[in-house]
Amino acid sequence: MSTAPPSFNASAAASGPTDIPEFDVDLFSDEAIADPYPLYRRLRDLGPVVHLTAQRIYAVGRYDDVRAVLADDETFVSGQGVFFSEHTNQMMRGTMLASDGAEHEHLRQVVAHRLTPGRCGRSGPQSRPRPMPW
Repeated sequence: MSTAPPSFNASAAASGPTDIPEFDVDLFSDEAIADPYPLYRRLRDLGPVVHLTAQRIYAVGRYDDVRAVLADDETFVSGQGVFFSEHTNQMMRGTMLASDGAEHEHLRQVVAHRLTPGRCGRSGPQSRPRPMPW
């Protein structure tokens, strides 16, 4: 069952802040990393789009809303950067993660057949989850 409100519109959400709730928690703090799930729940409960004040970014945390954003590559572009660092954004230009439209589709087609669950499962132990060292 979706938690997204039926009126969520990805394009409208991107047009600018109106009554977007704020979430003043550092999702990269040691405490948040150790137990992120209660914070993720709070983020989803706040609404379809939330301003993360500690990171100075906007986040979309509900499954259906994330899918709507990912499907709208005209409003939500990746080619202008998806990372917190402008230096990293510049270095990643032209990669599948930081591209849009035809360029992204071409890169995706190049690697898609290598990223199927069957192929990734045969990769060996390096592709399996391992316990974190802390």
